[in-house]
Amino acid sequence: MALIYVDSVICIYLIEGDGPRREHALEKLAQTDASLCVSPLVLMECLVKPFREDDPDLERRYRELLGGFETAEMGLGVWEAAARIRATLRLGAADAIHLAAARGAGCSELWTADAALAKKAPGFAVDLFADLT
Repeated sequence: MALIYVDSVICIYLIEGDGPRREHALEKLAQTDASLCVSPLVLMECLVKPFREDDPDLERRYRELLGGFETAEMGLGVWEAAARIRATLRLGAADAIHLAAARGAGCSELWTADAALAKKAPGFAVDLFADLT
């Protein structure tokens, strides 16, 4: 079965979003038969707001969502791959880590809301909202 990495922004739209982006993300998730994967970086990025705002309900909602996904392991090889990706594609640290974690987990795609990331990793990183007008 295929494995798709879901980045933090997609998770944030799923939990906090409203309107067309949230609905579009929900439709895409419903349409795939692939397993979904996140990394500990996604957990870290998603928990910032609930911790900052001391919002246990929001924290619970994120933990429930992320608990339904597989978790990419992030051993030393992932960090070294992230450094290489960052150097060669000239990405920021977080984007390079997301790419390295997704590739290291054997994902076939990385779903993102970042058009620039999708352009730097074509055929792998997919801007989930590129077809929204």
